[in-house]
Amino acid sequence: MLDNLTKFLVYVVDDDEDDRYLLQSIFADYFDDCDVRLFENGSTLLTQLTHRLDNQLPDLILLDMDMPILNGVDTLRLLAQDSVFRLIPTVILTSSATGRHIDLCYQLGANSYVNKGANYVQMLRTVGYLRNYWLETSRGPSSWTCQPKRRYVSYGMN
Repeated sequence: MLDNLTKFLVYVVDDDEDDRYLLQSIFADYFDDCDVRLFENGSTLLTQLTHRLDNQLPDLILLDMDMPILNGVDTLRLLAQDSVFRLIPTVILTSSATGRHIDLCYQLGANSYVNKGANYVQMLRTVGYLRNYWLETSRGPSSWTCQPKRRYVSYGMN
């Protein structure tokens, strides 16, 4: 087991309690090098980020589109307005996949737009790919606070 100082920090923003539970379970069961924080909407995410309640920024944000209070599009707009928050890799992880939404999310600064998947195995595979790409493979600008830190972890989904 890795201690908290060496773990990646992943924020999951989704209003669906079942999806939050599923994502938290996947990370806990397969990716113990990640600490996951759960948020019900963009407003609670922005409160967390603004006040640095984790004393650090997340390495990755997984953001749903359709949420009450502050949805994914409005959350992206607000993240893009902040010179620090806009650099956090933000992946839209949603069941909504209209061309208009996809284009708009990329225009607003989303780094990727991914379908959640229809079942546990698809979600596990998707999370594994996202985790390995964004937290291990991808390299960002030198100003990123979230740079790949550790070894590649195989999760048996070849």
